[in-house]
Amino acid sequence: DYVRIAVRDRYLSSLGERNKIHRRVGLWFSKQIASARRVEEEPYQWIQAKSWRKLSQCLTEETLISHFLEVNDGYDLIKYWLAIPGIHFSLLEDVYRKAWSKWDSLSDWGEISQLAFRLSHFLSSKGLNGDFVLRLAQLALDLDRRNSDGAPLYGPALSLVGQVCFSRGDLKTARAHFEQAVQMTTETNCAADELAIRKYNLARVMLAEDQIKNGRLLQEEALHEALEAWGANSPALLPFLHGLGKVYDEQGLTDDALRLVRQAYLLEQKLYGTNDVRAATSLNN
Repeated sequence: DYVRIAVRDRYLSSLGERNKIHRRVGLWFSKQIASARRVEEEPYQWIQAKSWRKLSQCLTEETLISHFLEVNDGYDLIKYWLAIPGIHFSLLEDVYRKAWSKWDSLSDWGEISQLAFRLSHFLSSKGLNGDFVLRLAQLALDLDRRNSDGAPLYGPALSLVGQVCFSRGDLKTARAHFEQAVQMTTETNCAADELAIRKYNLARVMLAEDQIKNGRLLQEEALHEALEAWGANSPALLPFLHGLGKVYDEQGLTDDALRLVRQAYLLEQKLYGTNDVRAATSLNN
């Protein structure tokens, strides 16, 4: 630390000098091939240099976007965007719509499908479900269907289209896709956790359609299968616990609801610690 301080005081005594060095390092990384190291380092340098245009270019570069989406489910990507003055995550769908129209380095259908799926899933998971997000999800599904030679490889894409449609209020289309995804999972002996997720999604649509009893039974089934697949200490259980707890509460089954909410809260404490903000949902419930 003393050496670092001495070097900083000697060579980087002003903010302008520090920004200049960060820009030089950022420029060096921008010329490297896409990698986890570049994804970690380059945005940091542009933020330190306050080079917002360069940061925006980095975050929309076609060769880097898949790497960004792999890190913390894209949460670092959101963090970098929100560092730019005047940017709100609600603007990101339009930002990536414009970027997508300029990307042309991918030619393999599998790569295009994977990128469309990942980007659509990322934006949808952050509450963005506009026309572009739906088109990406549908593109991934269409490419997988067209090129799978009849093999049922497109279950995740079916679920994604269903999720986007559900968020847009199109319950009929969402249900059709979720039902097909559940059927496909059952027929192909897919992994138990995937079946649990798809049943949970279908149950949400049924509840939205006021099929309360059948929706609740399917959510209970999904939670049981999720526990079997992941065990009681998996963070993936939290949506199942919160979702079914909400259903119980709305139906007046207060004791059952409280049991699930407490279970979720204890799991969050174990995973994240007592004072972590991620426990706020359980506390509110």
